[in-house]
Amino acid sequence: MGEDKAQQVLDIDDSILESLSVDESMGHENAFSSSTGKPSRTHSNPHLIALGELEFRKAFLILSYCGRSRLEVAITVDMILRMKNMSMIQCESELWSVVGRNYIEQTDRCKNLDWDSERTYIYRCCVDTDGTYIFKGPYLQSQKTHLQRVLGDDNVLDVRFSEGEVSRNSSANSSEASVYHKIAKEGIFVGLRLYRFFGKAINFFF
Repeated sequence: MGEDKAQQVLDIDDSILESLSVDESMGHENAFSSSTGKPSRTHSNPHLIALGELEFRKAFLILSYCGRSRLEVAITVDMILRMKNMSMIQCESELWSVVGRNYIEQTDRCKNLDWDSERTYIYRCCVDTDGTYIFKGPYLQSQKTHLQRVLGDDNVLDVRFSEGEVSRNSSANSSEASVYHKIAKEGIFVGLRLYRFFGKAINFFF
């Protein structure tokens, strides 16, 4: 699912962060640094292996249509692999019928007739205050951000935090700040891809 050394970056909602630097993704089996104490994702999960056989836009659509359900519960490995030779229109239609309608709202359906146009792909991640997250998209839009122009659509993840706007001067509990720091430090897995950012220390003010 993309090259191991492709640059992948979190595009954080600027109500949280004002600027980001870009890091290169680590190898899949070393995606978490040893300092986090978290296990890395490996190639032992057959569902993740199957996702890696697909175009990234198809793999992301599958994760999006799973909603809050686990990938292994929402879809079979065989069905994932069937998506490989389908057009995006066919892929979306079947995924919606079998997976999406069971796990997400109709309003979150990504039904497009121009998947192969020149439009920009938006891959979105919505993070809750407890640190859990879901994926939405891919969406299509006409304009590209600077990061998308430099890195390519597939290498930019648009991250949005729940609970509305967060101001640097607002008062919020420390657990929410801890969640944002965790995302900043560890990044977010999309299948076997790790999206993260790096740079000088980031402080969240609440």
